[in-house]
Amino acid sequence: MGPLPQFYADMFGWEEKATAVIRAWQSLPPGDRARCAIYAENYGRCAAIDFYGRRHGLPPCIGKHNSYWTWGTRGHTGELIIILGTDLGDKREQFASVEIAGQVPANPYCMPYENNLRVYICRGLKKPLRAIWPSLKMYI
Repeated sequence: MGPLPQFYADMFGWEEKATAVIRAWQSLPPGDRARCAIYAENYGRCAAIDFYGRRHGLPPCIGKHNSYWTWGTRGHTGELIIILGTDLGDKREQFASVEIAGQVPANPYCMPYENNLRVYICRGLKKPLRAIWPSLKMYI
């Protein structure tokens, strides 16, 4: 799909992804940061956020993919979530409010579907996060 096989391509773009999420998180008032979850669709995105975000005070990422799903919601309710990636449409259906907070710049060496990801600040998940968590599980 890209200039590198996936095994190598998945090692590129981590810092850019985390930086975009860090900027969104830092844009929140301190009270919002304290209750904000950070969510990503796959373990690579989650790991990038965890690796680079730790030194900026980000909470551990939550996600639906492999071990990240088994670690659960980490006590988050869904009232405020920063989400890395996926489409805007489904978020507008699931949350009371959705704001595009940034975009990850393209990296020529990562997988094409990992480029130009958006970062969203989503508020007011319409169903409790704990209730929908079982349906999010994705093991591959």
